[in-house]
Amino acid sequence: VPIYNLSNVVATMENSEFTNCIVNAKNSYLCFECNGIEDSLYCFSMHKCRDAIESTSVARSELCYRCFNIADCYNVLFVEDSSGCSDSAFLSNCIGCKNCFGCVNLTRREFCYFNEQLSAEEYRRRIVSHALDTTAGLTGTRFAFEKFVATFPKRAAFVSQCADSSGNLLARDKNCMNCYSTFDCEDCDSCVALARSKSGIFHAGYGEGSELVYQSVHCGDSAYDIQNCFESWMN
Repeated sequence: VPIYNLSNVVATMENSEFTNCIVNAKNSYLCFECNGIEDSLYCFSMHKCRDAIESTSVARSELCYRCFNIADCYNVLFVEDSSGCSDSAFLSNCIGCKNCFGCVNLTRREFCYFNEQLSAEEYRRRIVSHALDTTAGLTGTRFAFEKFVATFPKRAAFVSQCADSSGNLLARDKNCMNCYSTFDCEDCDSCVALARSKSGIFHAGYGEGSELVYQSVHCGDSAYDIQNCFESWMN
């Protein structure tokens, strides 16, 4: 039996032909495992994002470049494991930061440079000195930031607003064990890359209202009581 070469909900897509495992996409190119994206390039596992480039595991964010595991961010680049940040670059494990550069483990701070508090004027002067519009400046800053991050302890797992759940990259889950890259899920076990799914076991990819799914891949859109399925929706 022939297998689909693409797994897209075509009716929800516009000008986004070169993508796969996509729902609700507009003007996007080479993006995979995404839902609700617009004007994005080379992204993976994105949810309700626009104007994103080369980013992975990003939710409800805009104007992102080279970001990983972030949520509710705006105008950020080279940011990882952070949420609620804006107008910043080179952040790791930060929450609610604005106009910050090269910072690690900060919460609700502004005009910080490599974790040093500065005035607005001094902060902008130091940013300009990095010459991020040049290859040498950008590469040098990346290396310097990586060395700086290595001097701080790193969280073993990123679990946000979850109850009785285990795994990594979880958000607002309840009773989810051994799950990874899931959010708004409940009573799931050993699942990966799911959104808004209930009572699933060994379920990987998509979700979106599915319930009672066992050992299946890329099933969702209210799929109910199925097992050993691939690419199944609205059953």
